[in-house]
Amino acid sequence: MEFSPGGISFKPYLPGWLDSARLSHFLYRGTELDIRVSGRGAKIPEFCLDGKQIPAGRIPATLAGKHELEIILG
Repeated sequence: MEFSPGGISFKPYLPGWLDSARLSHFLYRGTELDIRVSGRGAKIPEFCLDGKQIPAGRIPATLAGKHELEIILG
C-alpha cells in the first residue's frame, strides 16, 4: 500500500506458495476496510469495492464508512 493525499494505491504480490491474504478492520481516515487478496503474481485483473469493479489499484481518500475490498491477481 502506498498512501498519498488522494488515497491509497495498491500493488500487491502473492508468491506461488500463498493462496490468499486478508487484512480485516484496516482503518484509514474515515474508512474501515476489510481487504482480501487472492490469486498469484502482481497483475490486478479484478479490483472490487463492495462487489463492484472499480479502476484497479486505488481507493480515494474521500471514501467513508465500512467497505470490503477484493483484489484478484493473475
